[in-house]
Amino acid sequence: MVGEACGCSATTVSQALRGTGKVSALRRNTIIDVAQRMGYHRNASAAVLRGHRRVNEDGHGMPVVFIERKEAVPYLTHKIIQAIGEHAHRMGYKLEQRRYADTAELIALLRELTYRRVDVILLGNIEGDVWAEGVDWSPFVVLGIWRFGYSYPFHAIRYNYFQALRQLFARSYELGYKRIGLVCLLHEPVILDDASRQAAVDEANRLYKDRAHILPPLYYQSYLGAERLAEWLKANNPDMIIGFNSGVYNAMKSLGKRIPEDYAYCSLLDTAENQAAIRSTGFLVEHDKIGGLVVTLIDAFLRQNRRGMLEFVTETLMTMKFLQGETMPAKTGCPMAET
Repeated sequence: MVGEACGCSATTVSQALRGTGKVSALRRNTIIDVAQRMGYHRNASAAVLRGHRRVNEDGHGMPVVFIERKEAVPYLTHKIIQAIGEHAHRMGYKLEQRRYADTAELIALLRELTYRRVDVILLGNIEGDVWAEGVDWSPFVVLGIWRFGYSYPFHAIRYNYFQALRQLFARSYELGYKRIGLVCLLHEPVILDDASRQAAVDEANRLYKDRAHILPPLYYQSYLGAERLAEWLKANNPDMIIGFNSGVYNAMKSLGKRIPEDYAYCSLLDTAENQAAIRSTGFLVEHDKIGGLVVTLIDAFLRQNRRGMLEFVTETLMTMKFLQGETMPAKTGCPMAET
């Protein structure tokens, strides 16, 4: 009936409402408008169950759509997206990625997903569009994977930077280091991850004020200049440096610094490839762990029917895997150097 009203085939209607195939945006919006007036909705969940695709043998399970603004700085790397997709496939879902240019496109996209009866949305960086007029999240289970300056009204997943940095300060002290400094990225505006790291520095100052000197952190935005790093090293004379990632390590090496002979070093967050290349100590990005956790939460929230904006915002803080490398040895004379 919808196809007859629109002058197109049933296949085109199905593709438009599922967001698949080569259907133009104009044709898709026309079909959605007609379907709305006729009271037709595609039930994606029922379609999956009818097709016996819950185990996703052919890769066409219940859709989960990852949404992000086109010009936004992406938070998720390709490997994390890939891991989410692989875990989704095993659990009977199919991950789609959609990007939009402005609020009007977001509203149109959510309308399309509503009429396709999509149940789950993963949010990347969508900036301030969450509360924009006309944006309706009520049909969806929404899970945020973001690094925003404030909490949005959905469940979110973030790294537990506070716990990780506290652990690194404690381990540095136990290994005999007394002048411990953080060299770390700071976003503008400040985001929740930044606030967690700053709180950990304050906590370390309180805990170790009579036993070690927690140096004033060196914060940088997007790029760590070698000159700034050299000035900070000269002014503070650290014996232990906690770097945001291997970029700090590389900046130190560009200055001719020897690690760990001149300075001990560990990374707050880095990839397994980078850490293997430089044999550094620090925390790992675990792509597969993130993917598995995202899909587990999706499954749980669907069963709980947690749709739309939440009255009480919750977060899942992920612990990170610590890897002992060669850049953070125990200092001579430290009891741990003898074990």
